[in-house]
Amino acid sequence: MESGEDKLKEYLESLTEESKLHITEYILKYVVEKSIKDLIELQHAYELKWDVTEYLSNEIFKNTNISQPIRGELIDALDVIQNYLHDVVEVHSKALGKAYNAKNNKNVLDSLIALYVDLRVVNVMLNLMNEYMQIPTFIFSIFKDLTDKVKNTITLLTHISIQDKVANEVKSEIAKYYELVSKGKESFVKDLNELDRMAKNKEDMKKEAYNVLFRVLYFMEKHYDGAITFTKDALNVDKASVALNELVEAYASFSAINALYFMFCEYWDVCTEHLENSLHEIFTRTQQVIDKIIT
Repeated sequence: MESGEDKLKEYLESLTEESKLHITEYILKYVVEKSIKDLIELQHAYELKWDVTEYLSNEIFKNTNISQPIRGELIDALDVIQNYLHDVVEVHSKALGKAYNAKNNKNVLDSLIALYVDLRVVNVMLNLMNEYMQIPTFIFSIFKDLTDKVKNTITLLTHISIQDKVANEVKSEIAKYYELVSKGKESFVKDLNELDRMAKNKEDMKKEAYNVLFRVLYFMEKHYDGAITFTKDALNVDKASVALNELVEAYASFSAINALYFMFCEYWDVCTEHLENSLHEIFTRTQQVIDKIIT
């Protein structure tokens, strides 16, 4: 007797390519809608209602192996995480719900991108903290799973809703954007050197705290290099959906740089207006290029 699986296989093989395409799109739409509904109910679906920052704060203070200067830097990083988590749950998730209920696909995608970018920042901060204390595995798992789910939802939604080929006008904009990002690396490194110089010269800067900030500078340069790679990849593909996903990764990298810079400027009063202006220009241009694709 023929099994149900065999019958299904036989049925699928009998379909025309057009019918198979329609079924695939139907399945993708179902998966995307289910994911979006979960993300709208973010606190409930991903157990974010419990206070991650309070838990980590307790872990920092009860660990007697963490010195006072390092503890201060960890608390600063945790404060950044708390700010971004607030936006994830209270701003972007709610905006996603409004866009979904209004059936506004562009705003849905905008909200998903905002969610992904801020979750990437949370992951970067957790990795920074993990170099000076042991972050519990379950916390990493929660945020990795959530970040992956948002990224997969973006990928599927762009596959469904965005035309395949990158228009010449958009390709030209991506080329200009890549030029801005790649040529800006030298100036960016000079800004990092200036931050380093200013941090070293602060009278109240403890050596251990400076070592953390020096590590932050390494993270910032690493993410800039990543952004260059993602932008170059976006330039070298013809599929609009793939180009968009690469640009979203570049956007996330620059958001991480911005969050790491925030630690210097907000907590240590080590700021450089030139870097702030450069990041503002890059953010603006990134959003403009992304909008060119999804509009």
